[in-house]
Amino acid sequence: MSHTTGTRPTPVPTVRVRWAWHWGAGLILLATAAVLLTVYEGLPDPYPMHHSLTGVADGFASKGHVVVFLPTVIGAVLVGALAATNTVLARSLRTRSERPVGRYDHLDLTGKSTPESVAALGPVNLLLAVILSGVSLLPVIGPLAGTGMIWGGIALLIAVIAVQSVRARRQQHS
Repeated sequence: MSHTTGTRPTPVPTVRVRWAWHWGAGLILLATAAVLLTVYEGLPDPYPMHHSLTGVADGFASKGHVVVFLPTVIGAVLVGALAATNTVLARSLRTRSERPVGRYDHLDLTGKSTPESVAALGPVNLLLAVILSGVSLLPVIGPLAGTGMIWGGIALLIAVIAVQSVRARRQQHS
């Protein structure tokens, strides 16, 4: 096993975490929780837990706070995890050129990351919040609006990922 020393030849441009995306995602989920709290008493029992691709309920459970708020809580955990990941990757990219080349390169979190891919985590986080908000609000706003939020969010998420993939490929070839 060879050990190489020295520093990396090219510094990576500074990557800033764009917190507006993450705060927006958090606010969407907070608004969703507020709506669910205000309409909780009027929600049906048994509560629709699963919906088909068209938004029609096909799985039910007894109404309870855990059942009603589960998609929102999962969304909050995901928003926090993606914001933390974005912060760690941005910080790691900033210090990448200062780290020596050596035997721990396989542990480098930013080995395949680019500033563009790290910057894309903000919009991805916001779109995941919209999707999970639509899932949470399906019984409240109805199948048409709920599935519109979900499928619209999924379509935009795919578009963001596709654009970032094309940008990364172009940058690799240039």
